[in-house]
Amino acid sequence: MRIDLPNAQEWELLKAFQGNYPLEIICEQLTDVEPQVDVGFLLPLFVQRGWIADFYIDNINT
Repeated sequence: MRIDLPNAQEWELLKAFQGNYPLEIICEQLTDVEPQVDVGFLLPLFVQRGWIADFYIDNINT
C-alpha cells in the first residue's frame, strides 16, 4: 500500500475546507493568501483520491 502525503498547496486547500465555508469564500481567501493554490486543478484530484466524497448546493434560489 502506498500513501502519498499532500503537498503544500493541497494542504492549504484541505485546511481551508475544514472551516466549512462555501467554496466561493474558500477560493477568495486562497486567492488573497495563497495565490499559488489552483483550486480548479486540485478539486478533481481530491475527488479522485477520495478526500472529497460528498458535497451539496445550498441556497441555490437566493
